[in-house]
Amino acid sequence: MKKISRHYHPEQKAAGLHQRPAKGPEMKELGIIHDGAVAIANGKIVTVSKSEEISSKYAANERLDAAGKTATPGLIDAHTHFVFAGSRESELELKIKGASYLEILQKGGGILRTVRDTRAASKETLLQTCRERAKSLLVHGTTTIEAKSGYGLSLHDEIKSLEVINSLNDEGPLTLIPTFLGAHAIPAEFDGRVDEYVDLIIVDWLRQISQRHLARFCDVFCEKSVFEIAESRRLLLAGKRLGLMLRIHADELYPLGGAELAAEVGAVSADHLLYGSDLGVERMKQAGVIATLLPAAPLTLMLDSTRTRGNS
Repeated sequence: MKKISRHYHPEQKAAGLHQRPAKGPEMKELGIIHDGAVAIANGKIVTVSKSEEISSKYAANERLDAAGKTATPGLIDAHTHFVFAGSRESELELKIKGASYLEILQKGGGILRTVRDTRAASKETLLQTCRERAKSLLVHGTTTIEAKSGYGLSLHDEIKSLEVINSLNDEGPLTLIPTFLGAHAIPAEFDGRVDEYVDLIIVDWLRQISQRHLARFCDVFCEKSVFEIAESRRLLLAGKRLGLMLRIHADELYPLGGAELAAEVGAVSADHLLYGSDLGVERMKQAGVIATLLPAAPLTLMLDSTRTRGNS
């Protein structure tokens, strides 16, 4: 690999294989360059090509020898719940004894426990905690993450979480893409008043977050006994009207129809999909919705992760 000082023009970009997300057999087209080199100027990649071609075009002020190694683009984590305080490892014993995700949530544990800890943490404390998380991600090769709010569940604390994400993105070098997930769970103060909470997010929170440009995506935990299809549709379409792109936690715990909803509203991705239907997956394919699979999630939640859908 060669580090060069030559000036470069912004239009000089290494072309990707596709102008849209790859699908089907295209995902095998990795674009591997054997005996390759990377030319870098002013901290930015100018081009990637064969070593011989790079050497003929550029004089290196500094040369990094990576012979026998593989250089890859930074990893992208497309689904993270990045901003939170506290820990829930004590709930592992409940899971071992058979308690389900929703049972723990309904007793005030799970997400709601983390909400209490996150609300109690100052913005400065969250910023420092997340800064350490960012360092760990970088050490393991991740350079870009989608970062969700969702452990505040009040306007003040959701804004606090999104501001932490944006502050860390400004700091670099990790790139964070902020997602508003105010519909992650029903906060204790709105127990039994789901429609009222959804109305509050739609009428007030989404407007303020959009006006302040705090998020690029709107997400919802579309799940039985949490935000079901009707509530999720209302939330997502409200976000879309305000210019936010859409994501959805779909069919993680129950075959609710989240995959079908993702296709209907034009979501960028539907995530989890452990119980997604064949019809839903086919509709996602036709609508160009990306399936973000999270194989470690059912393991940590002790769910059945052995389901298959034939050729879908």
